[in-house]
Amino acid sequence: MPLTATTKILIALGIVVFVFVIGIGAFLVWMILFPGKPSPADEAKIAEGREFAKTTDQQGCITEGVKRARQIGFFDIDKKVAHKYFVAGCLQNSRPTPGFCDDVPGFWNFKGKEWEQAQCEKVGLNPLGTACEIVYEEQIDFCSGHYK
Repeated sequence: MPLTATTKILIALGIVVFVFVIGIGAFLVWMILFPGKPSPADEAKIAEGREFAKTTDQQGCITEGVKRARQIGFFDIDKKVAHKYFVAGCLQNSRPTPGFCDDVPGFWNFKGKEWEQAQCEKVGLNPLGTACEIVYEEQIDFCSGHYK
């Protein structure tokens, strides 16, 4: 039985959508596994985080990250990225905190976002209205060995 023109169009559209979805998925995986180099401004935030780390432990980095996250709004994308680098630089260079990674979900754990939101709520911050989630996202990355 020959295919109708409508069936052929639907099959072609299905193939195009499938290839598009696979391409987007591959791109996202690539971005997660091979992030780009930080900009000079981001490098400055990493250095600021490293400098702050000299005075504190890992939990102190989280505490300072949460404090700073309060001032960063939902649409402040550049500030959120810079904040991510500050927290990362701090965590990588601070003194260890016993039990810091206990109960922190792994990097590939699908419940990581729920955990981040719960941590923000524990410290009284709106997970969506501030940069709070970024702080705990960095804790997940750090505890998963993502920085090594």
